[in-house]
Amino acid sequence: WYRVCTIEQRTAIEISMDQGFGSKNKNTCAKRIAALYISLVVLIGRVVWVCFRGNEKPPSPKPVLKINANYPHPVSKDVAKAQLFTKAPLKQEEPPLKINANYTYDSTIAKLFTKAPLKQEESPLPPPKPFLELNTENPISKDVSRLWHNEEMGAMCISIPLDADCSHPLLIGRLSGPSLSILEWTNAPTSDDSTTFCGKYNGVIQGAVYYVEILTAYCEDFSVGALSANTSSTSPRHTDEWLSFNWTEVCMQNTLTNRLTQENCAILISTGSSTLSVELRNAINGTGMQSEYQVPGYWTRNEKQNLIPLYSRFQPLDCQGNNKRLPRCMKPMSSDRFDGYNFSWTSRMLQEWESKNIPNRLQANNTNLPKQCNCQPRNVDCLDGDCKVNCVHCVQQHTMPTSPLENGKKVCIVGASHSYHLMYSIDNLKMSHLFHWVEMWFPDELEVGFFEEQYGKVGCRIFVLGFGQWPASHRSNPPYSFERYLTEMTRIAQLVEDSSGPFQVYLRSMHHMPIGDRASSCPPLDWRSPAVANGYNYLLEQAVMAATKSTSSPKVHFLDTLFITHPMWDIAYDLYHLQRKVADLEALYIASVVVPD
Repeated sequence: WYRVCTIEQRTAIEISMDQGFGSKNKNTCAKRIAALYISLVVLIGRVVWVCFRGNEKPPSPKPVLKINANYPHPVSKDVAKAQLFTKAPLKQEEPPLKINANYTYDSTIAKLFTKAPLKQEESPLPPPKPFLELNTENPISKDVSRLWHNEEMGAMCISIPLDADCSHPLLIGRLSGPSLSILEWTNAPTSDDSTTFCGKYNGVIQGAVYYVEILTAYCEDFSVGALSANTSSTSPRHTDEWLSFNWTEVCMQNTLTNRLTQENCAILISTGSSTLSVELRNAINGTGMQSEYQVPGYWTRNEKQNLIPLYSRFQPLDCQGNNKRLPRCMKPMSSDRFDGYNFSWTSRMLQEWESKNIPNRLQANNTNLPKQCNCQPRNVDCLDGDCKVNCVHCVQQHTMPTSPLENGKKVCIVGASHSYHLMYSIDNLKMSHLFHWVEMWFPDELEVGFFEEQYGKVGCRIFVLGFGQWPASHRSNPPYSFERYLTEMTRIAQLVEDSSGPFQVYLRSMHHMPIGDRASSCPPLDWRSPAVANGYNYLLEQAVMAATKSTSSPKVHFLDTLFITHPMWDIAYDLYHLQRKVADLEALYIASVVVPD
């Protein structure tokens, strides 16, 4: 600090060192000393900054563009030595289009550029649909190439390669939403060595969101779908081979993992969908039944109920006896899932009859036998530790006519337990005086002269026959093959047509049933499954067609109630017999078809 002062200041400082600093000299010198310290601090800061900055990499120079040494034209020295830098990305020329070498005009040296995208011609094929997710827990999902909703066709479609492990599975599908619809499956080969399976939904009459459930019941289809299988499939393909195929040892897929669709899989069906038939549109508009092909009714969901998926009901393995109350058994067997669905008739007559004669039809009770029946077992069919009693004589007593009728106006219901359950529902309709139940378990029990005998005994001129449950059960061991069932039902149909009496006979469609643990065991212990029911119903219709093809006034008819029972195929309270919710509706429809006047 001494040297920064002037000579005069230093002199004054030296003088003042003995006498004390003068205020003037002191202040002037102090300012210079402060400036010196600030300069030193700034200098040190710059040194530190330079030292640290020295560790950073200097910015790389801009790339030099090389000059082509083989350029044929003369270039000035200045240009040759110049460093050419790209100041901005150069605009690249669009690639020239190739010129046809065979073109005959002198324009082959031209450069043709596409200045704008050319307008592409519209493809004749519809745009691809978004694929739906698969349930990867299903082992067959690895064989599926894609799953999609084909709304133009009104179907859910699946593509499976021909070389897949399960190239032709037996599929069960249902849509649930504002209404219910069973998927009716067909299949056809495609050019990419695959098979496309499409399940068409029918009766879906509202445009809305629908949940989709597709099950793979068997790895290889042996039911009706096998009739159109590809040649590479291991399923029986030709009619003779299909009829004689032994499916008694074919095992089901695991019921816990057989759902192919992902949980909460849903599709949107637009209001203008082609699935809305003219007849159903007319029914919606209040014009009633317009055609003999009109679906007489359909299942709808209560608008006040929340829309949830209707997953298939089934009985897991080892869920009989005391195990049936385990949570793992109770949840898949619960019937609560059906509570939100009602049935809507398209016939005003049936609507009126239902409202008058089917009270509390939405109550899904678990018994169908008359309360008055407290009889001892005659034939006991035990399921889940509970025995269902075939109270033959008791039911017969409570379904006898309450008033005499003119001979020939009675309807005989022929069959086993499903037929007497039908009689109980008819009793609820207050029409039991018109019907009579004839006990018969297997179709080969019906012999020549049966119809004439019942006409003489009871006065039955009209018959409703129901065979299928017992022929497919463990009581018929082995069960009726498709070939045997067709033979028996064709014999009965032809027997009716050859009779001389004034009879009208209706062969009722077989009821479906949920998958039980006896049917899903491996090997199966019972064969009452959706696959066998589909096969029997197909053959039943074929038998009627064969017997009536040469007559214009048939005596035998196929009575199809599947539009009522099939969408609720898994509702049977004991895995086999319809709940009242469905049975009463079927009884009402059958009565409307077969009762004279």
